[in-house]
Amino acid sequence: MAHVVVMPRTGQTMEEGSVVEWLKNEGDSVQQGELLLKIQSDKAEIEVESDHTGVLFKILVTPDDNEVPCLTPIAIIAAPGETVDVDAVLATFGAQS
Repeated sequence: MAHVVVMPRTGQTMEEGSVVEWLKNEGDSVQQGELLLKIQSDKAEIEVESDHTGVLFKILVTPDDNEVPCLTPIAIIAAPGETVDVDAVLATFGAQS
């Protein structure tokens, strides 16, 4: 089952953030608790751990993108070998929000 990674809210006043660096590439294995990326809030650069184990299937927001609101999908983690319909996963995610 695919999991959506969102821009985390790391503080009560954080409303948006930007991706500084992905520490994994698409297709790389990811373990829960492993560092996945670095983000920039209005106050600090923060390392973000993965909440899921699997494969980094799709990066949706890159360091070249501007700031995005917190809880915006930034990547998808899937099971190894899983085929993912990105649009369907994001539509389902949006329906749950």
